[in-house]
Amino acid sequence: MLRNIRGIFPLGEITISLILLWFVFANGAIASSDWLKCSKVIISNSAPFLRGIREAEGFLYIGAYKLHDQLLPNPQIADALKDVATRSDLASKVIVILENNLTLEEQKIGLGDVKSGDSLEAYKKSGITIASGSPAFYATHFKILASKQYALVGTTNFDKEFEENGVITRDFSLILTHLPLIQELKDVLEKDVHHTQSKVKDFTISDLKPGETRLSWGPNQHRQHFKQLIQAATTSIEIYQQALQDEEITNLLLEAIEKGIKVSILMSEFPFGIKHGNKSSAAQRKIINASSINEQSTGRIRLTGNQIQHGPLKGKKLHIHAKVMIIDGNNPQKTLMYLGSANFYTPALDHDRNVGIITRDLEYIMPVHNQFLQDWETHIVK
Repeated sequence: MLRNIRGIFPLGEITISLILLWFVFANGAIASSDWLKCSKVIISNSAPFLRGIREAEGFLYIGAYKLHDQLLPNPQIADALKDVATRSDLASKVIVILENNLTLEEQKIGLGDVKSGDSLEAYKKSGITIASGSPAFYATHFKILASKQYALVGTTNFDKEFEENGVITRDFSLILTHLPLIQELKDVLEKDVHHTQSKVKDFTISDLKPGETRLSWGPNQHRQHFKQLIQAATTSIEIYQQALQDEEITNLLLEAIEKGIKVSILMSEFPFGIKHGNKSSAAQRKIINASSINEQSTGRIRLTGNQIQHGPLKGKKLHIHAKVMIIDGNNPQKTLMYLGSANFYTPALDHDRNVGIITRDLEYIMPVHNQFLQDWETHIVK
């Protein structure tokens, strides 16, 4: 039975569709597939992912970095996959691509004979096809669910609850219903399954028309697209990030600040745990110093992780796992957004399989932007 998990949604300019979306997932009030019509954005909520598995039609492809907690299969996901794998219309059409290698942290947990690949083997008992990530990449890090009528693309691992012990993990997924984008996801995932090279159509940020959404694939396209996004900014750049260690991205942000562009970044102080310290501190100091020198820019970095003192999240802590960049968010005619799986450190940008969306669709951008503004205001340094 699915656990009830509340989505955390922005106040103020929140749309009726977002309120309805939370009601649907919390109460199961709408018939099959109607949830797709409620909103294009999922904020810190795993119920849509589970529902997306159970209501898949035609095929079900999932790409994920992890689908396990403490190296063991997530029981809700395993049950959902087992259910769809027994359906005659999906026989041999449920494929999950997972990262096969354990991190150093996972290897040190001390779970006896648990080894690299065990999570993959455990999921095979569900009766689905499990594939490890392509050896062409250092890691398989995307977060995708694709079926015939919809796809979810986002920042979310879905391997644990979004709120645990008073800590909320900020993540997003976007619901795609545009069939060419779904087909592109399917084609690339199939190539990755067979460890063959994908040919994705290249584009520049300037190619996007108002309301348009495209997929950006890493490592093929991400670095160039991030550069184009930053250079396209005229007033503001707002970022959710787990890590900021890449020198080129840092320098591009510094150049934006020098032009008077407001750069605002929300990050967790210890994104990989307090034992690992803040590996992004050097880049953060550069940006903070540049902002203080340039009086035209009021950009800042605000670190999360402490208990929130005011607002709807009062008494809770916020952990940033999302990877989002919003360009000129207050200008509906010019605003752009990247939302996907890429962290801003060099190996992730140059060697990992990531995917995100780049969009000029306000139905995607505004809910995420509103949530950023709320999270930003709850972390004012006084």
